[in-house]
Amino acid sequence: MYQNGLKIIVLWIHQVDDKIHGRFSGHYALVTQQPLKGRVKQGGQLVGKMEVWALEGFGVAHILQEMLTYKSDHILKCVKKYSELRLLEEQYLNLWILPNSKEGSLIGLNQKFYSMIDQYKDQHLRVGSISPE
Repeated sequence: MYQNGLKIIVLWIHQVDDKIHGRFSGHYALVTQQPLKGRVKQGGQLVGKMEVWALEGFGVAHILQEMLTYKSDHILKCVKKYSELRLLEEQYLNLWILPNSKEGSLIGLNQKFYSMIDQYKDQHLRVGSISPE
């Protein structure tokens, strides 16, 4: 009986090694600028409406913001986060150290919003901002 259990555990470890996958940078879809799906395409995990609702239900606003901005299709924040990580890696390896610069937070909207605006403009709909006044 012990021998069969050991074989099953070894089989499970082997399966996990085949399935494990992580992503920080990779290919993005041309239209929406979201990460591609699937391990074969070096893609990430899709965060859909139901996943967003589940995260809202658990009250994890910071994780939700992270998944919908610099882990998804907010191009400026993705570039900033990647450069911060590269800088930390270079400082850790003592290759060279850049002086710390205080930059303001990046203000912008994600790529889905811009593609939606382009679709509205293609349909000859007016798009503008609404002032609170």
